[in-house]
Amino acid sequence: MREQQPPHAAYRRLALFDMPEDVKIGMNLALYRTWGIPAIAAVLHQTGEIVRHTQRRSDDTGLIMYLLIYHGFEHPTSEKVLRRLNAMHHRLPISPEDYLYALASLMVVPTRWIARWGPRPLNAQERQGTFDFYAELGRRMGVQNIPASYDDVESWLDSFEVEHLRPSAQAAALLRAARGMLVDRFPPAARPVARRLVDALLDPPLREALGVPEPSMAAKATVRLLLSARAARARRRPPRTEPSFHPDGPVRSYPHGYDPDRLGPAYLNS
Repeated sequence: MREQQPPHAAYRRLALFDMPEDVKIGMNLALYRTWGIPAIAAVLHQTGEIVRHTQRRSDDTGLIMYLLIYHGFEHPTSEKVLRRLNAMHHRLPISPEDYLYALASLMVVPTRWIARWGPRPLNAQERQGTFDFYAELGRRMGVQNIPASYDDVESWLDSFEVEHLRPSAQAAALLRAARGMLVDRFPPAARPVARRLVDALLDPPLREALGVPEPSMAAKATVRLLLSARAARARRRPPRTEPSFHPDGPVRSYPHGYDPDRLGPAYLNS
């Protein structure tokens, strides 16, 4: 008898096997997008975690998300990281609508990124699996008023952004920290170019909200060329037989391994 697959199995396949790099880029852009909401940016900036501990916060967020994707929601490790995730967010004075926006961004932004720059758009099963995963995550985090379908979430996100996506000094500071972490991985001579290319990945409304100047035509053309070439290579690549993420894999912030019970800000351990 064939083992029954979880509702979000198609999303797990997408994130770990079929388009792992695109999902990861989209998730990062989704997190940056939440900073374009001044109320969210103000709370995150006030904690100081992203500005002072940028790499570890990035690694912790990635580990939490990918452990859930890898194991599903019923695994003991997933229960641990969900407890940490809830403990972290319940301490933050963020409105129910802002929590829903963060969830909607993780659902919609990567899907749109893949439609524009991935090797192919998502099929109906993958879109449904994406919705199923994040809707279940939202329910387990107590997020209220989650729309009933992917299309409804996408429409809600667009309406919310028209009203709330605005520039703020805190958003610009958060982006500087995150962009610095990315750009510092390049040789010093290449960093100015890398910074301009990172900026060109952002769409105009998000650039305005994060205080990013309009990239040059050359930077935008270079990004389009690089991403188109990347998608073409991905279409020729043989299917993965091993997941792109494994719980025991190396993590920059944890060279000697990590404890799922201690992921997130240090203040949770007190």
